[in-house]
Amino acid sequence: MSFHLQDAAPSENELEHQRKLAVTGPAERPAFFCALLDATVLILGDNEQMQQDGDITLNTDTPVNIQHWEKQGGSNIITFFSSLSALRKAVKGEQPFIALPARVLFKIT
Repeated sequence: MSFHLQDAAPSENELEHQRKLAVTGPAERPAFFCALLDATVLILGDNEQMQQDGDITLNTDTPVNIQHWEKQGGSNIITFFSSLSALRKAVKGEQPFIALPARVLFKIT
């Protein structure tokens, strides 16, 4: 796993394009799921854990605290973003994040 700002996708990336097609076209959903599994996604990190500025490289021994959001009903969710632009729209201020392959995220959660 690594934290690289340059890995973050631009505002309208291929994954977001595929998601928009999949919302309105059921035939597009398999392509979206393939694109999702191949994508790098961004997850919110723990403010206390990630006090270092800039890029850091994580390895399998590095503990990672993934931020959970609480829904209105009280259940917790792990939110991930397809681009830095999407992340910035969802959070206020500076927020540490981790860029990792979606397959890895799904495997560890």
